[in-house]
Amino acid sequence: MRCGPFSGGSTAGPTKSLTKPEGSRSCWPIHSIDRGRQAMIRLISGLLLLVTATACSQGGDSQTADSGPPQVTAEHNGIWLAGQPSAADIQAWADAGRTVIINIRPDDEVAELPFQEDVAALGAGMTYVQFGVGGSDGFSRSMTSTFTFQMSMNEGAGIVLHSATGRRAAYLYAAHLIETGQVTPEEVDSLGLAPDGNLDPAVMRQLSPQYAEAFPE
Repeated sequence: MRCGPFSGGSTAGPTKSLTKPEGSRSCWPIHSIDRGRQAMIRLISGLLLLVTATACSQGGDSQTADSGPPQVTAEHNGIWLAGQPSAADIQAWADAGRTVIINIRPDDEVAELPFQEDVAALGAGMTYVQFGVGGSDGFSRSMTSTFTFQMSMNEGAGIVLHSATGRRAAYLYAAHLIETGQVTPEEVDSLGLAPDGNLDPAVMRQLSPQYAEAFPE
C-alpha cells in the first residue's frame, strides 16, 4: 500500500478509510488507485477514438471537396462542363468565380428539380440561361447555334454548361468547338469531354454538320 501526506510527501501505514482524520496523513489503497487509473484510461481512450473518428470523417469530406468543383465533369479553355448542381453547388461555383450558368436540361426536367435553379443562380449573383437539349427536346443543329450565340454574348465570363450528368453538355460543347473551327471532328474525342467515354457519333451528327460530313452513317 502506498501512502502519502496530503501535502504531497510520502510515508507508509495501513488504512481502512478514505476519510482523513484531523492531523493525519492520507493513505489510499493501491487497488483504489489502480481502478481509478483504469477508469481514467478507458475514458481517455474513448475520447481519443471519438476524436479520431470525427477527424477521419472530416478528412473524407475535405478530400471530396478538394478533388474539384462540385459536379464538374470536364474543363476546357476555362469552360466548365457539369452535371446537375444543387443550390449549395451553385453557390460554390459562384464562390469559385463562375458568373454564368447555362442549363441545357429541357423544361420538363427542370420542373422536377427540388429547388428553383434560376432563383439559386440569381441569388448567388450569377447570370442564368436555360434551353433544352436532348431528352424530350431531342437534338438539332440549331441547338449548337444557340449555344454558340450564348458563348459570344458571355465572352470572357466564367461559364458553367450543365446537363443532368454532364454528358449532353459534352455533346453540345464538342459540337460548338467543331462548328467554330476550334477542333476537327477527328480531334474532338481526344479532348476527354464526355464523363463516361467517347462521344456518341449518332448524337454528334445531329448537333454538328461538320461531324456528320466527316463521319457519315
